[in-house]
Amino acid sequence: MCKRFLADTVANEIVISGQEHIHLANVLRMTEGDHIVATNNDDYDYECEIIKIGKKETKCKLIQKIKNNHNPKKHIDVFHALIKNDKMSLVTQKLSELGISNLVLFESKFQTVKPSENKQEKLLKISEQSSKQCKRSKIMNISGPVTFKSMLEMLTNYDIIIFANETETATLISNYNEAIQHADKIAIIIGSEGGFELSEIKEIIEKGAISVTLGDRILRAETAAIVLTGYISLLINN
Repeated sequence: MCKRFLADTVANEIVISGQEHIHLANVLRMTEGDHIVATNNDDYDYECEIIKIGKKETKCKLIQKIKNNHNPKKHIDVFHALIKNDKMSLVTQKLSELGISNLVLFESKFQTVKPSENKQEKLLKISEQSSKQCKRSKIMNISGPVTFKSMLEMLTNYDIIIFANETETATLISNYNEAIQHADKIAIIIGSEGGFELSEIKEIIEKGAISVTLGDRILRAETAAIVLTGYISLLINN
């Protein structure tokens, strides 16, 4: 099985640099003539042969360009309130595996961390590494943190918005299976460890979100994100 690397360019020649080059040359100790799979955050895998390993970059020649079959089939965005850094790292890794297109971090009144704790650069690196593990060629994007108001303004042009609401007792996610299966663009909203203030819940629902319960037990924020996303991903075969 060929090792996978994120490439800088996939034009006339394929160039790999930075930490990807260091991992290829110094950790894996690959040599000229070895075959690898390069990706460039598009819909394709680029099978190639290493032709030169320099001090700062690796150059390869393209053997074949192959359509990647592991990228998400539908567009799912997760809007997640800020949580502790180690938990957000876990969420980022698992949502990437589950086929999320965008993870948008946002602030809420009951969050228990400062916005600076969820470092976008670190989370993007986790997303990149996870994409290689699950063989995606398109990396899950990380953005934010944005304000709660800005998050609400972003909830437009979705076919369906699912809101994991710990105060909800009646509405089950399974009630909307058919609507979810027919949706091409889906938004999921997850709160922080402290949940949402009642006024925030009201504003989210007023934006057209469907408020659902995830069961009788109160789940941790990271558990809710993985459970709900996993359910929807499997439901639509994403």
